[in-house]
Amino acid sequence: MKKSIIYVVVLSMLFLASCKNINSSTMSTKTEEINLYTELNEQFNLKEKETVYIRKLTSKKYLIGMLKKHYYAVNLGYYIFDIESKEKIKIEPFSQCQLIDNITFEDGILSFNLNGDNSINGFTRFPKEVKININTGKVESINEYVKLGSNYRPYNLGNNFDKTVLEDIIALEDNITFKFNAAPDAISAGGEFCPNIKVISKEANHIVIDIENITYNEKQLEKIVDNENYLSYKCFDYVDLTGMKHTALDIELNGKKEYTCDFTKIQNDFRNLIIKFK
Repeated sequence: MKKSIIYVVVLSMLFLASCKNINSSTMSTKTEEINLYTELNEQFNLKEKETVYIRKLTSKKYLIGMLKKHYYAVNLGYYIFDIESKEKIKIEPFSQCQLIDNITFEDGILSFNLNGDNSINGFTRFPKEVKININTGKVESINEYVKLGSNYRPYNLGNNFDKTVLEDIIALEDNITFKFNAAPDAISAGGEFCPNIKVISKEANHIVIDIENITYNEKQLEKIVDNENYLSYKCFDYVDLTGMKHTALDIELNGKKEYTCDFTKIQNDFRNLIIKFK
């Protein structure tokens, strides 16, 4: 638990320390500062929190960060608080303790990037850009698109599920979906499920999807080139140094420039991988 707490504290410090263009000026008087802390403690019960961070956004609005325990996990809670109206707006994207960077504040919009890492359940998503209107609390989350051929290291996605079956591949004009399910002898508990996946594009018009410990058949892969947007594919299996089996699929694309990755939810808590192209 101590390691988890330290880890989350570091994330919080990185978040607030890296805020660009955020007004962090000090209070004009000591009395003003004491009044602020008194008000915030009444609103958020700060004395009971492990760690607290306060950042001034405007003359009335503050970003409040709190470290709190939730069962076995340690969560970060972030709120936008209006010192005059006492309105509290919870920032939902922070609830899963994702690593964040490139934070800016301008014209009432708090913007940052989520790099996808989730420190609670280990499920990793593709990087996103998040924008929050501090007046309404409206959150806009947009998957980042990456130029094909520009990757020097893979994006790690999903989580380490026991054994996975590839049920189907659906190749459409602007996206390709990998439908997963648990193998009959797989062990699972509550949460989000998906195999470990690595996605990388080192060459223009090519994308490689490396999936760990998956069962598939060749006919599923042949469906990819039924669509003219996918010119060819190569597939090979290998075993890494830890003894884990991998299936790597190299797909040649027709006229695509950028890509992003997302997950769709199905009834049994498995997530299907969808790769979108522009």
